[in-house]
Amino acid sequence: MIAFSTGPWFQPLAGLARATFLLCVVTACLSGRAVEVEPPTDGVPESCGDGLLDDGEDCDDGSESAACDLDCTFSDCGDATLNVTAGELCDDGGNSPTCDDDCTVAECGDGLANPAADEDCDDTQQTAVCDADCTVVECGDDTLNELAGEACDDGNRLGGDGCSASCSLPVRLPAAQADVDIELDIFVRFESSSLSGDFNGDGFADVVLGDTEFNGGGFDVGAAFVFFGSAAPDPVFDLDRVDVTFVGEENSDRVGRSVANAGDVNGDGIDDLLVATRDRSNDAGEVYLVYGDPTLTGSVDLSDATAHFVGGGPTDRLGNAAGAGDFDGDGFDDILLSADGSDAGGDNSGAAYVVYGGGFLAGTLNVADADLEIVGENADDDVRAVSSAGDVNGDGIDDLLIGARENDEGGSNAGAAYVIFGSSTRLRGTLDLAFADMKVVGQSPEDRVGTSVAGVGDVDADGFDDILLGVPNTEVGTGTACLIYGSAALTGTISFLASDTKLVGEAEQDFAGSIVAGAGDVNGDGFADILIHAPGNDEGGSNASAVYLIHGPVATGTLDLANADVKVIGDVSDPFGALLAGGGDFDGDGLDDFMAGFGMQQDARLYLGQP
Repeated sequence: MIAFSTGPWFQPLAGLARATFLLCVVTACLSGRAVEVEPPTDGVPESCGDGLLDDGEDCDDGSESAACDLDCTFSDCGDATLNVTAGELCDDGGNSPTCDDDCTVAECGDGLANPAADEDCDDTQQTAVCDADCTVVECGDDTLNELAGEACDDGNRLGGDGCSASCSLPVRLPAAQADVDIELDIFVRFESSSLSGDFNGDGFADVVLGDTEFNGGGFDVGAAFVFFGSAAPDPVFDLDRVDVTFVGEENSDRVGRSVANAGDVNGDGIDDLLVATRDRSNDAGEVYLVYGDPTLTGSVDLSDATAHFVGGGPTDRLGNAAGAGDFDGDGFDDILLSADGSDAGGDNSGAAYVVYGGGFLAGTLNVADADLEIVGENADDDVRAVSSAGDVNGDGIDDLLIGARENDEGGSNAGAAYVIFGSSTRLRGTLDLAFADMKVVGQSPEDRVGTSVAGVGDVDADGFDDILLGVPNTEVGTGTACLIYGSAALTGTISFLASDTKLVGEAEQDFAGSIVAGAGDVNGDGFADILIHAPGNDEGGSNASAVYLIHGPVATGTLDLANADVKVIGDVSDPFGALLAGGGDFDGDGLDDFMAGFGMQQDARLYLGQP
């Protein structure tokens, strides 16, 4: 027998349903077909809603109640059946874009993290780990969270744009607040510095300062002072703290025009030191190579240096030195020198020289016999500034960076900088800079692109090293530093205005970019940082000068140095001079440090890295 429900909702149609159903059954039987009764398609028992508990029902209160849903199942948040009487505002069977799993409407700030509603977290309000928009706190997400230590958040993690890569505002630091003050208490003229080499192999980077007017071994013989790095260095270093003094050979040699970390030239695992004088031998110039050694100490006459590189002729002024990195990919670091008075490409064209490392370089070598001579394109180009570029094209071999600040392609003394790619085939002989792999030129007369050049490491952490060029005479001496990101496609000639980032001085006559340098990774975030010197900046007084630190990655486009991450402000009575160096960890804490110096004074100041 077929039974019909007689619940309240079904009652009005009961008679008609019986008649229709019986007619269908009779018709089907007369036709000889079997009769099958289909169950309700929604799974709800037919008797649901009659107020009587029948088979297949969990409950039946005759209608929705706080305990029983309309489908005669127990009311349970998450069963995908909305029960308003049970206090449910929604029920989508769990979290959904509009409904939380407690059957309340999804809303940021309700204390329930709902991933389906794009909530990473929900602490009811902003906390140190959760932003007010229910996303996990992250510097660069364009949501300021002061509880998480953010002073700003401009929606990126880029330095140099007024909000640093760590979401801090620009820092203004008086020069006197250095971590280490080097005061020699003698009259010195610091003209060069280095802070990247470990010359005694103890695991700490060492400070080297070149003093061209040191008189300890004769009149203006010059010297290079070495201070070995150490954990927890004293706040003041004096003459007694000098670990090694390299002294010039003769009166008026003025050793210390340039000092540089040569890298590991002989492959013994210890960095080697270059010390230069452009005044020796009728201004022919000379560069000394001193091999690193754990036993280095005391006063050393540079006549005892292992190798001497001498200028090709009088007035060549061989006197700028740099480590070239591994320019031929043989596992030994190489040496890069320059002589701005060389006439190899025309009167005072200037020239640079590569001496390949490996084995044991010793004795005296005239740079005319160097492995590679790189000559200026034209007379008076003034090839002078040299640096390793690092590996800018990503081929696994280090490249060279050379500045010719008086090249005229972009106008009289507009200047130029050149990149020469390293090669495992060992470039030899003579190379005219006209055939360099890349050239960056000035845009207007007296721009002086290439006054200072620096390989600065991988600023954007893309696997290619980057380069920084100083252009101090732009815009009535405002000055600019140009950052160019490395790339496998880096080639050809471009204007400095096409650089990826142009960091512009704060005011006319600041001459920003007079010196540029790589800082290493000062804040330990995995991105290389950069340093820029502006000798004419007036914040600390007229021409008190300033040094800017910009943390990588650096924003692209044109940036005002007023927004630099750190500005070290010189004092009018003690302005920054010609010293700027970084890239080494002097105190061994895992963060690189940087140094600025005071050319006509007795001071150099060391600033230790901080997260």
